[in-house]
Amino acid sequence: MDRDSLERSWRITRGHLASARAELPLGDARITAALGEGDEELEHNELELAMEAYAFAAEVASCRGAVWLHLARAAENMGLEERAADCRAVDSSA
Repeated sequence: MDRDSLERSWRITRGHLASARAELPLGDARITAALGEGDEELEHNELELAMEAYAFAAEVASCRGAVWLHLARAAENMGLEERAADCRAVDSSA
């Protein structure tokens, strides 16, 4: 993959992660810590680690729906098909 394609892929993944983060509630200390960790990972372009931090926050908050769809799309864009399936499974278990 050339540099332009890679950067385009990163922007797409970041967009999905931002959408997932926007769906997460605030308030619980564990969620707040996970969001901070995810944000920090994004600053270092560690997209998979950011996704995992946001997924942890979604689990703690017992989220369903859109957050998992956005996380699944982020995982798919990174080529993490098994993780995408895991996210879709959580979403469909609601």
